Amino acid sequence: MPGRPFAWMLATFGAVSAHAQTSIALPGERVFPENIAASRDGTVYVGSVGQGGVYRIEPHGKEAKVWIKPGAFGTHSIFGVLADDKSNTLWVCSNDLSARGVTLSGSDGVSALKGFDLKTGEGKISAALPGKPATCNDITIGPDGSAFVSNTAAPQILRLAPGAKELEVWFTDPSLQPATGAGLDGLAFGRDGNLYITSFRSGTDPTDNDKVMIFRGPQGPGPGAKVGQIDLDQAGGDRAFAQALLFGPRGRLFVPISGNGADSGQVRRYDVAQRIFDIFVPTNPTGGLLVAPQYLTFGRTNPATLEYGNP
Repeated sequence: MPGRPFAWMLATFGAVSAHAQTSIALPGERVFPENIAASRDGTVYVGSVGQGGVYRIEPHGKEAKVWIKPGAFGTHSIFGVLADDKSNTLWVCSNDLSARGVTLSGSDGVSALKGFDLKTGEGKISAALPGKPATCNDITIGPDGSAFVSNTAAPQILRLAPGAKELEVWFTDPSLQPATGAGLDGLAFGRDGNLYITSFRSGTDPTDNDKVMIFRGPQGPGPGAKVGQIDLDQAGGDRAFAQALLFGPRGRLFVPISGNGADSGQVRRYDVAQRIFDIFVPTNPTGGLLVAPQYLTFGRTNPATLEYGNP
């Protein structure tokens, strides 16, 4: 309805059962929370695409407050967010969306990985994505402490080594970028050392589908080689896509589902070895709390690999 504000909500559930515990509203009418992360002490961080900046929710808190102001340290719209306690860094993906009508703090056309001090919020690292086109979308930390970044505008996974000042292309794969469509998005390392990446179907190829693609990690033979995929929907059918993914209890892969079909609103829990899943959070019409879930985290998520429960 005209004039009615959007209600952006952070919902929390138990880690083993999907019993909803609470929800926290995010202030503002153009927030669009694109990603969420939690640090070791339970502090939650939420990035904003529509208004810029990062919200912070204190441990056991019930209120989201602006912590990093829009435009701080040369940021624009915030996509990926990752709290890395080991390096005392809050990593964020910043993208200038002024060409798409979202102008927040001037226009420089830059997509960049930004690092902020996790305690003070002061900016300390800025690394622009090399080349064009570029969209810094999501972040994970690899086994060696490197930051790995997905470039949705190109079929690239980028890497920022510890102490480095510039991003490098770690690997590229044409299958990550369809001729039309968004391509790759969220990424996380599994216990098997492989890198799991969400990928959207092509807008023109009727044989393509939405999926999670699996690539060999940096410490095994043939790093960056594709080793498999998990299909989220069937080609030609209703869409069930994911923007993010996360490993949780018992090594299961948790995938929040959006789309235009009956599965939208689910959070699926995958056995990655068997490529099978059960429903962790049901769809909204069947009693679930979520409508179009995007990003998720656990209180015991390990920022080093987004794995669950490790020190």
